[in-house]
Amino acid sequence: MIRHLLTLSTTFIAATLIATLSACSKPENTQSSQTPGRVIKAGTTQVDELLDKSGLNQQISQLPAMVLAATDDQLRRGVVEVDKVRAIFSETYNPADLRYQARSYLLDHLDEAELNKILVWLDSPLGKKVSAETSLPGSPSARSKVMGPYPQLSANKARVKQVQELESYQKATDDAVDLQMAIRKSLQLAINQSLPEERRISEAEFLADDQNMRPQLETRMKQSIEATNLYNLQSLSDSELNEYIAFSQSDTARSYRHALSEALQAALKSAGKKAGLKLAALNAG
Repeated sequence: MIRHLLTLSTTFIAATLIATLSACSKPENTQSSQTPGRVIKAGTTQVDELLDKSGLNQQISQLPAMVLAATDDQLRRGVVEVDKVRAIFSETYNPADLRYQARSYLLDHLDEAELNKILVWLDSPLGKKVSAETSLPGSPSARSKVMGPYPQLSANKARVKQVQELESYQKATDDAVDLQMAIRKSLQLAINQSLPEERRISEAEFLADDQNMRPQLETRMKQSIEATNLYNLQSLSDSELNEYIAFSQSDTARSYRHALSEALQAALKSAGKKAGLKLAALNAG
């Protein structure tokens, strides 16, 4: 019934979300706790602080719209029970459940010492400035807001070189593509559970599609992320941006970005399983 419900139309949203998340998109004044002398799992208070300060809470709130946008075109092309299917996706990809799954992943995969280093950066003068200057686009006008100044901002070749160096360490393009593919795989997981076995998309088919789609997605994501970084970070001085680049090379920054990316993918996978069970029940009924 809905084998082809996998069209991706959210490239710019994914790119700007990831670029902004990499820049730590929400400032707070809460102080981080002392770094302990032994490695233990991060506490719930620290993880909640990270979810807020990193911008992950805000990003999660926009994931349902990304999921529905990725499916909406196909939902309008002959799916019999469009409203019921859309309602299932809205229910299972709701922000509260996605946040719970992402939070659980972070609790299991970040130790307290590592998390404290991240929080120290978020509370540093430069971390706060980067956070205050970032913008998380979520409206239809977001693309023009970010892409409009791009020709003028990209004329500053020295700043473009800095932004490209930042991206070489942040790998936001890779993360944005991974997020797009995670949404796609999550939807595939949901849909497969509602289809007869002979109509399901196999893992081999998905991997082949993934390999075919990635080069095109990477090209589009790269420009969107460059435009977003040029726009968001334009008020930073060259020395401040160089300091930010230096932080982005650190083990702390790498583990931070990896953990947030994996947390989002874990949340999407869980939602896909729940949606699949509900779609299977809908078809059975």
